[in-house]
Amino acid sequence: MMLGNPFVFPGHIKGRPLNNVYRPWLRIKRRAGLDRLAIHDLRRTAGSYMVQAGRSIHAVKDILRHKDIKTTEIYARLAAQQGKDTVDAYSEALTEVLNAKEQTL
Repeated sequence: MMLGNPFVFPGHIKGRPLNNVYRPWLRIKRRAGLDRLAIHDLRRTAGSYMVQAGRSIHAVKDILRHKDIKTTEIYARLAAQQGKDTVDAYSEALTEVLNAKEQTL
């Protein structure tokens, strides 16, 4: 963010957003070697990271300005998988501790 401009893509006029990011986006993608990346992919990634960081689905809905919670619920699947992975990791660790304890008895 530039000072005095709250927008991610500040425009040439102070306090205004950039109206069209098409050409800058093409230039950025080309330089990064990410020609197939769509700008909407950044939005999806941000939503995914927010949910995985534990933010509520309603907060993510508001931030992404989804009209329908069903659109945002797609990201909830990621959080559910993360929860399952966490429980699985705990289960494996607990099993290792119990097995080690049995061997010492």
